[in-house]
Amino acid sequence: MAIQYAEFLSASNILREVMKEIKHNTPSEELSKKSLNNRILKKCYKLTLERYSDFKKQELIKDYITNILLPIYRINYIGIIKKTHESYYQNTFVKC
Repeated sequence: MAIQYAEFLSASNILREVMKEIKHNTPSEELSKKSLNNRILKKCYKLTLERYSDFKKQELIKDYITNILLPIYRINYIGIIKKTHESYYQNTFVKC
């Protein structure tokens, strides 16, 4: 059980890292597009391949990201990202 928890934690860290990057580099118009989900998965898979050489561990981490973590993080992070972009644009542009 401890090994599975370690992989789950690794998957969570990878997804969190990717979501932080996307939060800063994604225009708010693209946040609801389905391609965003694919981009998140591709970046997560790439990081998983770079960090872990064991195939079973890679597959377990990918499974955790795809089936458990991404649905949860996507809901929470997308809401945060939209609010961040809205407040940024409201503070950047002066209303006349």
